[in-house]
Amino acid sequence: MAGKGFSAQESNWKKQAQNFWQQGKYGRAAELYEQAIAKEPKIISYYWNLGLLLLLQGEEGEAQATWVIAMTESEANDIELLVQIIGKEASRQASLGNEQMAWVLRQNLKEIDLENVNNLLELVQLSVKLQLMAEIEPIWSQITAILSESKGNFDTNLLLQVLQQLLEEQPGKSQTLALATTCVDLVDISSDYAQALTKVLFQRIDFLVQSLNPLVAVKFVELCLKIQPQNIALLANATNLYQNSGRYLESIKYAQEQLKYAQSLVDQIAAYYLLVRGFMKAGGHWQEAQENYQQMQQKMELLIEKGDDVPENHLLNLMITVPFSNYLADTPKNSHEFRSQIGSFCQARLQQKYQKQVNKFKTAHANRERDNLQPPLRIGYISNCFYRHSVGWLVRWLLQQHDKNNFQIYAYSLTKIKDDVQQGIAQSVSQWRDLSLTSHFAAIAECIAEDEIDILVDLDSVTDSRICGVMALQPAPIQVTWLGSDASGIPAIDYFIADPQVLPSSAKDYYAAKIWRLPQSYIAVTGFETGVPTLRREHLNIPDDAVVYLSAQSAYKRNPDTARLQMRILKAVPNSYFCIKGWAEEEAIRNFFTQIAKEEGVATNRLRFLGRDASEMLHRANLSLADVVLDTYPYNGATTTLETLWMAIPLVTQVGEQFAARNSYTMMLNAGISEGIAWTEQEYVEWGIRFGGEAKLRQEVSWKMRQGKQNAPLWNTKSFTQQMEQAYVQMWHKSRGGQQEISAGAPGIKLHIGGKEAHPEWKIFDIESRPEVDFVGNAADLSQFTDNSIQEIYASHVLEHFYYGLGNELILVLKEWYRVLQPGGKLMISVPNLQILCQLYSQAELSVQEKYHLMRIIFGGQTNEYDVHRAGLDFDIIQLYLNQSGFKQYQQVEEFNLFSDCSNLRLFGKLISLNVVAVK
Repeated sequence: MAGKGFSAQESNWKKQAQNFWQQGKYGRAAELYEQAIAKEPKIISYYWNLGLLLLLQGEEGEAQATWVIAMTESEANDIELLVQIIGKEASRQASLGNEQMAWVLRQNLKEIDLENVNNLLELVQLSVKLQLMAEIEPIWSQITAILSESKGNFDTNLLLQVLQQLLEEQPGKSQTLALATTCVDLVDISSDYAQALTKVLFQRIDFLVQSLNPLVAVKFVELCLKIQPQNIALLANATNLYQNSGRYLESIKYAQEQLKYAQSLVDQIAAYYLLVRGFMKAGGHWQEAQENYQQMQQKMELLIEKGDDVPENHLLNLMITVPFSNYLADTPKNSHEFRSQIGSFCQARLQQKYQKQVNKFKTAHANRERDNLQPPLRIGYISNCFYRHSVGWLVRWLLQQHDKNNFQIYAYSLTKIKDDVQQGIAQSVSQWRDLSLTSHFAAIAECIAEDEIDILVDLDSVTDSRICGVMALQPAPIQVTWLGSDASGIPAIDYFIADPQVLPSSAKDYYAAKIWRLPQSYIAVTGFETGVPTLRREHLNIPDDAVVYLSAQSAYKRNPDTARLQMRILKAVPNSYFCIKGWAEEEAIRNFFTQIAKEEGVATNRLRFLGRDASEMLHRANLSLADVVLDTYPYNGATTTLETLWMAIPLVTQVGEQFAARNSYTMMLNAGISEGIAWTEQEYVEWGIRFGGEAKLRQEVSWKMRQGKQNAPLWNTKSFTQQMEQAYVQMWHKSRGGQQEISAGAPGIKLHIGGKEAHPEWKIFDIESRPEVDFVGNAADLSQFTDNSIQEIYASHVLEHFYYGLGNELILVLKEWYRVLQPGGKLMISVPNLQILCQLYSQAELSVQEKYHLMRIIFGGQTNEYDVHRAGLDFDIIQLYLNQSGFKQYQQVEEFNLFSDCSNLRLFGKLISLNVVAVK
């Protein structure tokens, strides 16, 4: 059969056939070709075109039969002609928008020319457009097989077009990764191809990293690294993706490569940061973490010393490198001085870059005429964690309790989760701002400024780089850090909210922000939702009569020194077991504890490694497995401690100096217990052994915790919210010039605490804002006065309003008063004299009404939450408290005769007030 096509002299029928074809009249065109074949049966192109026209009419079987008849006597160049004819028509159909027909044509072409890679690539493109995803896998398998045997002859531009299409439309599909892998394997075809492939992959890599499962995304990053193995941005991406997948030790090799190729200080710091994080998150690599952290800190100090220009993204990331020190050591002075260095360095450069915006914010703050406070104050809370996260679990109670008449509450959420916690928070605030799609911190700051927020509360501190950037630009006139982590050291933040216990008094010497101490606890929650336990002793092969210790913390907090103490407790308590759970790389944390147990002579079969629970509620319920929880040091539990206390399980904690080392301490005191609080390693072990050996002690402590749920500060969110609101009001008054800090060295003032009677020589300090009050605040917190700045303090019937037990509040109040007094300064105290009141009450001749009056004096009138007496004092008892607070000189006096108050109150002819003068 001849292989010739049309003759040079085209006949009318051929023109007519082509016209019918172009007009889509395939049947008429086919009739003409059938007539032509009848006249000239040896011209093979007639069969090719007739079959194609039949196919276009949907007669696929007839089309294929027509081609097969001709193929029996065709030559290679004849088949090549058929391939060209079908391919050309497939392209024409696609250009007309007939993708389905184009796909059918190319499917038929695939059966004729099995190794036509270009056709297969076109077929992949059409399959994606038609959403025929099931068809792609076999097609791509065919392409891969062809290219693996021979690189073949194909259009590399077409290959890259298909790759780009899949990366845009189906990035998470396995065939997309397979195609990308093949493309990279062919990277040596030409330098032009390599450059084009780099462009296609790299323009989508950020999207792939952010949108795909980390373990899928990292494969794309690793492909890019085959092209550019020294690209430190790619190496950082690979490190982060492996760490986000919980494969921390695998991430180390990429961080090490990043460090190897890093030229600048900022790139070296970034690599060290990822190394430290990888080692710490894995667990069991404490020494490597410490060594790399020291290197990182040295590089950061050198960067500050040199004053190099730093790219914006690195400035933001620098601010979140500082928390590691709190896990590695309890050295708060060094840690916070370093934080302040970093915070100042980064803020200065960010404000310089966004000078216009910063100036606009400052002008807006200055122009806001609100010298006289008119409610409501606008309080903004910003967080990346308004969802089922520790911050979300804890802050929701405060947001629900806020007085919406006097405060407008704004919540700025940087994450959109839409779980029940986030939805509850969104419903409880005045304004919910979803900023999850606002990626740039300057735009977030602009939104806050436009809302005219009076006080902005950062809940995440140094755990979120965007929030660090927001706070550095200072979009609100007053900025506060609370809850999520320790203070950041950013100069634009005015206050760090604490309580009397969570920071030592020396903290004010090295914190960049002023410490604002709430009177009782810096946190309170109503409670925690709890499920039904799913984990029992028999599941873990633990006897019913055994003592079960538990530690549920992330690998970050697994200090080897504390782990050794825990093993010593286990060794000393017969028939005891230690359950270990928390975020870590399973094998690494198992090896860590197993090795320490062997070194301490503890049988490793007494260790139990628990997996993660399916939900937070199950985690809390399964805490009931434990008899005793052993806390970590120098970084205590926070939410985990609250959950333990809520479940009424005895806890052993070691108290340190830094915020992170005192969380459990303040929470336990505010839950109504002190048992289990250790100030040394020896006490930690002793408490652990005592709890293990004394079931009755465990029961007593558990009972106290359950009783504390009724009125302990830790669970009283209503009172806590009022204290927070009072703090906000005081901060605002202070910013308006209503309260000036009294500095040491200035002429000492006389401070009348709780006073109501104006006097030219005395300044009044009271918890309630009234016209005669000069300073608003809680008597437990005189932070607006510096050390040695007060000449005299007068407090009539104030001291009895503080707890003598919970949180050691009474002693802490007296210590605070002692702190602000000048040397030789005088403290004048008047309190109900418990001894006299008891004598009067026991007189038989008193009427019921008289006894009732005495009872009210003993316990307080209780007309509001401030009018409650929490301690009974006589001279012998008050001496003990004065001694412990630092006062060594004190005496009882008859009367002060300074003000018309209860200090000279007499009943039945007897002075019922105890009046004492103490000298610093």
